Amino acid sequence: MNSLNRQKRMDKICIFGGSFDPLHLGHLAMAETAHREFGFPKITLMPNNATYYKQRKTEDTSSHRLAMVRLCSEHYSYLTFSDMEIRRGGTTLTIDTVEALKREDPEREVYFLLGGDSLAWLDKWVRADELLAMTHFIAAVRGDVGKTEAKALIQKYKEAYPGSDIQLLSLPEIRISSTAVRERIAGGKDFRELVPPCVADYIEEHGLYGWKRPETL
Repeated sequence: MNSLNRQKRMDKICIFGGSFDPLHLGHLAMAETAHREFGFPKITLMPNNATYYKQRKTEDTSSHRLAMVRLCSEHYSYLTFSDMEIRRGGTTLTIDTVEALKREDPEREVYFLLGGDSLAWLDKWVRADELLAMTHFIAAVRGDVGKTEAKALIQKYKEAYPGSDIQLLSLPEIRISSTAVRERIAGGKDFRELVPPCVADYIEEHGLYGWKRPETL
């Protein structure tokens, strides 16, 4: 199921990791902007399994999350996907993923796309010093305030980790979260304007997040 294995080797790869529970239009905007601004042939969506900082309190949705990511990769030409982290199981660590990608192709440059909020604690990630030495990071930020704060953080990291490469990606103001999508669905409210059509159809087809078909008279 891993589409990375079916592609010819790329000189550089941009990983966009996350829970994608579910994937929404904010994720698409971030991926599309990175694709356009940095010239990556594809952005690789990589759903994580379980993170050490955010344990899942609900049922395992790995198969559904992966299916929704796969559907989006089929509908949007700038996307591909990988099931590497879900297949690996256990706690997802970015350093394990980067090392696995480097073993596959030692010459390939690995880029990692992350949100501006994650940038604030990048130095707390497991084996951050090795990760910053091996990986190029692209931090997506919104608005002038976010950009100013991100630039200060990047300068701090460059001083603490010489040779690290962190670049900024400016995004439009699209404030959507997976939590908000799930809450809308559970509350019986319309959610289709927040997610890609293929994701909305899948959620309804499988009754995810408490979705119920509206009663008709």
